[in-house]
Amino acid sequence: MRFNLSPIPALLAALACTPVWAADDVSGVKLGSTLAEATAAISKVNEQYKVSPLKLQDGSEAGVSAVTDEQSQGTGFTDFRGPVDQFLALQNDAKAVWFIGRAQALKEGSRMPLDTLETALKEKYGPFSGADNGMGKRYVWQYDRKGKLYTGINSGGPCADLYDFRSSVPGVAITTPGSFNAKCSKLIVVQTGFAPDDLTASYTVSIADMASMYDQLQAEQQAAKDAETKKIADEKAKGVKPNL
Repeated sequence: MRFNLSPIPALLAALACTPVWAADDVSGVKLGSTLAEATAAISKVNEQYKVSPLKLQDGSEAGVSAVTDEQSQGTGFTDFRGPVDQFLALQNDAKAVWFIGRAQALKEGSRMPLDTLETALKEKYGPFSGADNGMGKRYVWQYDRKGKLYTGINSGGPCADLYDFRSSVPGVAITTPGSFNAKCSKLIVVQTGFAPDDLTASYTVSIADMASMYDQLQAEQQAAKDAETKKIADEKAKGVKPNL
């Protein structure tokens, strides 16, 4: 088995090997695929991955995570510590993958200037909606429910603030959206970590089908509301009289 984190071209290949405009995948793992398809694709991304199923409390499959044994101790101010390469895929109730994320820590000698990464991102995902600086640089692609890419100030987009409220998944440094709205259909977020020498020390790429999860949650809420309404109606229909 061979795996090499060192050459910059190899690192960028995962982002830019397929010249697809506004791609719906991370390293070839696609939104909308089945969990079995995603698991098979993840296993091909890195032969050193250890793949583990993720289960909900009721025992049903929620998704799959994959990590390497090799650990990163952090080479900069904002990069994560933990497995040097991590992957996460989650499925919805329709058994379609709605979230994909990959986090990679770069060794010294394999890091890259930020503009090199930015060029690869644009080649794969197209022009981003906006970017901001904080703990590293963050790029965001926001799509409305008609599938149109928003361009402008991030705070004015259909997915505004949804990428700030994140949920953690045990075992990985990749976070997932924690809230959804009726306007956002797809959200791509790339978070980078910088080293003191201004080279990119790590990056995390994630894509989320926000529309499918919003619709699922709305359906669940409506079903719960309908069940409560029926319960009350059934109780009223019993015609219980006071025992005076």
